[in-house]
Amino acid sequence: STWGLVSSHMADDSNPFEDPFAAPQDNPFTAAPAPARENPFAAGKPTGPAASAGLGSTGTRSTAPPSGGFRATASAASTSAVAAGNDAYARGSAYGSAAVAGGADRLDALARREAELEQKEAMLRQKEAELQRALAQIAGMRPNNWPRCTPVMHHDIAGEIPVENQSLTRRLYFLWYFTCLAYLWNFVTQIGALATGNGSGLGFFLSIAYVILAPPITLFGWYKSVYEAFRQGKSSRYVWFFLNFFVQILACIVWLIGLTNSGAVGIVTVIDYSKSKSNGLVIMGVTMIFVWLILLVCSIALIKTVHSVYRGRGGDFQRDAKLLARDGAVAAATASY
Repeated sequence: STWGLVSSHMADDSNPFEDPFAAPQDNPFTAAPAPARENPFAAGKPTGPAASAGLGSTGTRSTAPPSGGFRATASAASTSAVAAGNDAYARGSAYGSAAVAGGADRLDALARREAELEQKEAMLRQKEAELQRALAQIAGMRPNNWPRCTPVMHHDIAGEIPVENQSLTRRLYFLWYFTCLAYLWNFVTQIGALATGNGSGLGFFLSIAYVILAPPITLFGWYKSVYEAFRQGKSSRYVWFFLNFFVQILACIVWLIGLTNSGAVGIVTVIDYSKSKSNGLVIMGVTMIFVWLILLVCSIALIKTVHSVYRGRGGDFQRDAKLLARDGAVAAATASY
């Protein structure tokens, strides 16, 4: 029926005012379907002329990346960066290893060169000592070199004394220094006694004489004698040393006792100082007693050591003393004519 045709035409979204019996025509108000869009990230390539011209399916130039897209490009770039980093690390590691190896080689070379220089220096010192000993045998070739301020004697333990006797010579040399310090401290103690009214003028002036005369007497009396005995190996030098060193030991015993007005501070003088209740002076006196005691013990020990060396080389004190006395008498008789 007519109403049925109209209803079916309205159900098809047609124009209600259109003649249902008219021929169908295109509706200008109906929107055209949208063209299909190409997915730039989809796999595959366009076919046909658009592919050869580089155009998409819509006819426009496609801006999509080549197969794989941005993800493939980023992965390739990351792989290249990691590979470059690994290459750089490998080159740096190789350079560092080479630098460390080169530094170790240089250190080894420097150590070897230093050892060679030390060995050459030791050889030069030995040759220099031998040359000095050879020159010492020539008269007039031993200039005075000790003390440096005003040289009065030639003193070179390392260059003139045999190696086996150098240590003993140095100990005797230090003993001579200790002897000088003992007389100096005795003089200071005598000044303290005089200042506190416990000393005497005689003792003070005797202490001055000791501190002035004792160093040169002991130097040329027993130290120079034993020095020349070790250097020359003459028995007469040993005899002179023993005679002068006996005097040194006897003097230490007398100074240790410390008789009144003897010029030395010892046991007796310290007892007198204690009666005056001068504590500072008593401490100085007790210190002086220990100094004399140490000097005495060291002197006895060293003379025994020197005597062992003397006997080890075949020396006999009585025989050599007689020879020395005879030579002295001959020299005195010759000088009198």
